Amino acid sequence: MEYDEYKTQLWGAPWLFTQTLRKYDVAVVFTKRGKKVTINSVQRMSNAIQSGVITVIERTGLHTLYVPKNYPCSFTNRVELKKLLENLAKNVSKGETCQRQAQHINQAFQPEIIMRKYFELLTSEW
Repeated sequence: MEYDEYKTQLWGAPWLFTQTLRKYDVAVVFTKRGKKVTINSVQRMSNAIQSGVITVIERTGLHTLYVPKNYPCSFTNRVELKKLLENLAKNVSKGETCQRQAQHINQAFQPEIIMRKYFELLTSEW
């Protein structure tokens, strides 16, 4: 893929990220490891969901706080990931179900929700 094809002064890097994800049928989001285990994993998950691509999420680490056990496109190990991807290839409706349920996961990251939480935190009496 040539970056020049997607270079734009109007939308910038977030637009480029979304356009890149849309080139794929499925985005697999792994939980970060090592020193970065507590940062950016959730942002990558949210970005992938927002792109509209079927998002398969490793349900470990920080992701366990946001991804429910019943999310059909989650996995905890490589064996589960392989089975899940094979199932998605055979069953189109499972991917559609994942996309619908992923939007519920992403609700926690809407600007209005985040601002409301900060407002409640800052205006609450200790």
